[in-house]
Amino acid sequence: VLVQASQSSATFTVTTSPVTTTTSATISGTYGNGNHSALLTVTPALAASSVSLNPTTVTGGTSSTGTVTLNAAAPSNTSVNLSSSNTLAATVPSTATVLAGSTNANFTITTYAVSASATSTIRASYGGANPGAVLTVNPPSTADFSISATPASLTVNRGAKGSYTVSIAPLNGFTGTVSFSVSGLPAHTTSGSSTLTVNVPKPASPATVLLTITATSGSITHSTTVYLTIQ
Repeated sequence: VLVQASQSSATFTVTTSPVTTTTSATISGTYGNGNHSALLTVTPALAASSVSLNPTTVTGGTSSTGTVTLNAAAPSNTSVNLSSSNTLAATVPSTATVLAGSTNANFTITTYAVSASATSTIRASYGGANPGAVLTVNPPSTADFSISATPASLTVNRGAKGSYTVSIAPLNGFTGTVSFSVSGLPAHTTSGSSTLTVNVPKPASPATVLLTITATSGSITHSTTVYLTIQ
């Protein structure tokens, strides 16, 4: 740098490059036997750094909350652009405002009914960065039930009887009447209802058979199997 005659100082331009983290540089000046320096701190330009969703999986029609975070506190109210990659499943406001002095802002994600599981990438754009997070939108769960029977294997002597306990567990809010049937009973044996009592008369032949217990409610049908040994 050139210091003009009769002047004691001169100005010059220091060119910086974009950085992702705060970085320091030492600027030095040398003349004759003198050497002096100053420290220059370069900070990253304000930009969107992340997007988070809570929850990340919803049933269509249920909202989720998104949070956009900047890499530093906003010097003034800062508007961040938002987008959704699948607007049939989820939509977002066009912008979210990070208030001065804050690093993040929340926004509401609206979702819609879907016939099959769908995903949408929710993105925030500011300062040349556009981080995103994936939201999964599921169809409504169907009311259902499961069936189980214990014991898994039962031995009954001819002329006696034995019992299985048949249990129904409701799923996704299931309510309704469940009817039972059993198949695979050998000749001469009979059975009861939800507590499956097997009567084995003396004429029954010794055997080990697989019984299928079926539970039905409307269009919903489930089955489970147990073994019966007659001796």
